[in-house]
Parts: sequence; structure tokens; C-alpha cells
Amino acid sequence: MATISIITPCYNVRQHIGKLILSLQQQNYADWELICVDDCSTDGTWEYLVDCSKSEQRLRIHQLEQNSGSAKWPRDTAASLSTSPWLVNIDADDWVEPSFLAKLIQRQQETGADIVCSTNVGVNEDGTGQLFILPRPGFDYQQLRTAEEAVSMTLVQWQFPMSGILIKADMWRAASNYLQKNLCHMNADELASREFLSMCSKVAFCNAEYYYRQHAASITHSPVRATEQVITDQKLLTLVADKFGQNSTTYKLAFCQYIIGLFRAAKLVLRGHHPSDEVRLQLQHGLTSLSHSDILSMKMPWMKKLRLLVRLHTYRKKLAQ
Repeated sequence: MATISIITPCYNVRQHIGKLILSLQQQNYADWELICVDDCSTDGTWEYLVDCSKSEQRLRIHQLEQNSGSAKWPRDTAASLSTSPWLVNIDADDWVEPSFLAKLIQRQQETGADIVCSTNVGVNEDGTGQLFILPRPGFDYQQLRTAEEAVSMTLVQWQFPMSGILIKADMWRAASNYLQKNLCHMNADELASREFLSMCSKVAFCNAEYYYRQHAASITHSPVRATEQVITDQKLLTLVADKFGQNSTTYKLAFCQYIIGLFRAAKLVLRGHHPSDEVRLQLQHGLTSLSHSDILSMKMPWMKKLRLLVRLHTYRKKLAQ
């Protein structure tokens, strides 16, 4: 049994998966296995994985019977196949530095943290350049965070990444949305990430570099994802209320994120994007129940608040048509 299972969903990544496998083979920490779950790829990904598994004994592969439409289902399936005490989530088109796993394990041993977060370096689609670093320069890697502090740091704007985290396998499998296909919506990973953090006694950080490939046509940047975000944000509100209470600062941040998301999604819909019935109903309900005092209580410049107040009436009226 390996100490670490890397869990990787695969869908049409024949062009990139080899770089990930090579980066793992170059690790200076060898006690790992890679579990790839293919989501019915059509570009030869599965056949490539079959060939790789013949020469790399630490590569375990599994193929779903039908496409899930979400990275979360194959990722959770990979987690279910693992018997390791620790998991690391790495996407099939990304890769990691040679000391990546060693740094994560060392930091966990130093701190006793339930989750250790790495450093994401955004690169171009061809794997070149440096588009961003998260956490940003100046971040205090030595400070440990409580569950509530860590969740707060993901609201409105992510202050650290949840790709390439070292997490207790038991914690991953204890999440309420683990292996529930009906919860594998487009932004399900974002919701699950907050639940993982909310279960921690301590969250730690380290400078292990994870190279995150940016795709211009990625679903991450699509209007569909932006409108579906309101569903995720509403569920996140419920999660935060259950874990930390509605009077907490964390809940106020989550509510602020929800409001911003409502206006962003409504703007896209009014520009011609056609959302699902669930999203449209959530938008109508959310904007109708939103009060002026809700907007005025948000921590943002007064002019931005005034613009939202003006748009609120317009959006309510147009979405009701």
C-alpha cells in the first residue's frame, strides 16, 4: 500500500497526461501510486493509459461505463479505489515539481495538519510562461489556519488553491457529497473543497509547486459555469451556516459572494445566455428575496453598492418577463 494516492480524472487528455506521469516518476519521494479514472475519453487517452500501466507498476487505471459530465465523479471514484492514508488531487493536464510530494509530506509531519495546500503556478496552454502564483507573493506559509479561517480565505476571492492538496483519505470519503452523482454539478469541486476545509482541525501551506495549465476554451471560463455558480454559492451558504453559524464573519463573506454571484449570473442571462431552469428559478428567488439592507451591509465602496441597488430593480423586472 502506497502512503499517497494521486487521484486524477481523465477526459480527452492524451496530449498532456504523459507529462503528469513523467513528473511523478521524477519525484524524490517514491511511495506513491497514481489512480487515473477515465471518463470515457474519445481521443485515445484510455489506450495510452493501458500502455503506460504495463511499464509503470504504480499506475492504476479504471474506466467509467459512461461519461459523467463532471470531474468530481471520476475523482471521487479514484478516491474510492485508494487504500492509502493520504490523497493528492492532481488534474491530468497539470504536473508538479520533483520535490512536490516530499514537501507536502514533510509539512504535514511538521504540523500535524489534516490538509496541506500547495502553491499553484498558472501556465499557458502550451505549458510555458507564468500567468499567476497562488498564494500570492507575501503569503505567510508558516501560519496554520483553523477550519473557519481557511474557509473564509476562499470566499469572494480564493487566497490559496485547492488543487494539489495533501488530504487525509478518510476525510475525503467522509464528505457529504462523496460519490453522490446527483451532486456532481459543474462547480461541485468548489463546494467539496470548502467542506473538506470545514472538517479540519488545522490547515497548513507549503511552497510545493503545482503547474496549473490554463485553457482558453476551458469550461472554467464559460458563461455556463458562471451562471451555475449561483447554485453552488447557495449550497455553500447552507454549509457555512451549519458549520459556523449565521452570525459568523464567514457567513457574511459567503453571503456577499452569493450576492455578487446573483448579479453576475443575471447580467449574463440578460445578455442572451440561456440558463437551466434550476438556475433561472434560483436567480428569480434570490433577487426577489434580496433586500436593500443586504446590499448596503456588504463591504464594498458606496458607489458599487448604489449601482447594485439600481440594477436590482431592473434585473428583477426583466427576469420576471
